[in-house]
Amino acid sequence: SNCEVLSCDVCPSDPNVIASCGADGTVVLINTATSAQNRITCHELAANGCCFTGSGNQLFATASADKTAKIWNVSNLQLSVAQTISGHKKSLKSCCFSPDASRLATVGQDKTLQCHRVDIAQTTFVMADHTDNVCDVTFLPNNLMLTGSWDRTCKLTNLEGSVVSTIAGHGHFINNVAVSGNGEYLASGSVDMSVRIYETKSVLAAAKSMESANPRDPCFVHSKMIRGLDYHSASGLIATGSWDKTVNMFRLTSDKNRLQLVFGSMGSHTKRVNWVQFSHKGNYLASASMDGTCLIFSTATGEELTVLTGHKSNVLVVDFSHDDRYIASGATDNAAILWSWRSGTALKVLEHPSWVSVLKFISYSRLLVCGTMDGTLHVWDTQNGIEVGVIKEHDGPILSLTVSNDSKRLFTGGRDASICEFNTETWQLVRKYQGHHTHEVTGTCFLDSSEKYLMSVASDKSARVWDTQSTDTAPVWEYFCSANAIAVQSTGNGRALIGDSLGHLCLIGVTG
Repeated sequence: SNCEVLSCDVCPSDPNVIASCGADGTVVLINTATSAQNRITCHELAANGCCFTGSGNQLFATASADKTAKIWNVSNLQLSVAQTISGHKKSLKSCCFSPDASRLATVGQDKTLQCHRVDIAQTTFVMADHTDNVCDVTFLPNNLMLTGSWDRTCKLTNLEGSVVSTIAGHGHFINNVAVSGNGEYLASGSVDMSVRIYETKSVLAAAKSMESANPRDPCFVHSKMIRGLDYHSASGLIATGSWDKTVNMFRLTSDKNRLQLVFGSMGSHTKRVNWVQFSHKGNYLASASMDGTCLIFSTATGEELTVLTGHKSNVLVVDFSHDDRYIASGATDNAAILWSWRSGTALKVLEHPSWVSVLKFISYSRLLVCGTMDGTLHVWDTQNGIEVGVIKEHDGPILSLTVSNDSKRLFTGGRDASICEFNTETWQLVRKYQGHHTHEVTGTCFLDSSEKYLMSVASDKSARVWDTQSTDTAPVWEYFCSANAIAVQSTGNGRALIGDSLGHLCLIGVTG
């Protein structure tokens, strides 16, 4: 061929016959035993994919940038067109016959998987769950279809067009997928320079046992970014706050594999919700919004109990004191306010030189730590409202803050893609975790009850786990999400909830 070869396949009924297709729209058929070959023009534009049937009458298919797929009869290195399939709106990237040769699956740059009857070229379904180009497709022996996409996920879809499992983990575009001959293993190849291999039965079992694996289920999806996320371990309640202006509450079932919607679209916020926080006893939930208010809800009834108004602009963060009597809120008006939330009274206004992006009560609420958009930590005495410390380590906004149960260790994540650990008795920097996340660190949490492992998430779509008791500052585990990871909360037993920029809530298990 005088052009780029884009795909090739071996004829199952005669392994001496190889077909390749190219950027000039041609297919070259070669018999390696006799060296005979034939070059046929099949499409006006690039032929991006080709495949033979695995059984029955020998057929051959091509998928082209001209938005069509063609099914061909094959005989003695000759091709004659049997069917032309139209339906995709953009270039096709790959195609594959079903095991019984009755269906042809096609994928393309229109972000869809389409399935067609071979005998009459009729489209039986269009699956449009991918959010970017779909680059490859293959059938499993049980007629499930495996697709790989530039949205960094693989999906398993049945012949009815329903997605039965979504597999995330790659850090970049997925260009190729494959299935072992017996269907027991799946493989994906990515621009992140890795190949991932999955056990099929484990993938299907995980999808069956965890309802939240299906991002189309409205119980587990906000229509926009999940910015706020909290988990209350004693009650198993989960709260989410989204830029779709809503607050939702879920319950983690006793087996900790499933999510159940408890209350949806809670409260009266009129703008984006930035933060949610349970009270320590779990009786109340607070939310912070760009409408300038904080709302307090009863977790038993979902009722809105109190509206806190006093900030002059967007409220970014909220936290309960250890006895649940008081609330602190931080906003883009450069202020943190201490509230007696039951009466709605503002007790103290703590002024900062920049937006207050994160805050947390520590030392049994004797101190309030505030992180600001200029990268500075401010420590306040909550009794008298006096600032007792200022620490500057981040080169840019502080976006997350996690404190150990004994209040002796504090971790911050920043837009500078680093995580800083501080000793709160001396306020000295203990260590800095950096050079692994490539974008801003948006959330942190302890992963285990011993607080040995810290998980961080970032807008580079990654989640990473760090051993905080080791001198090595390299991550010990990493995971790549299908969208920017925004918020994270541990549910115990090595599992964590991640809220992403698309509004998905994912439950993942940390291994190793």
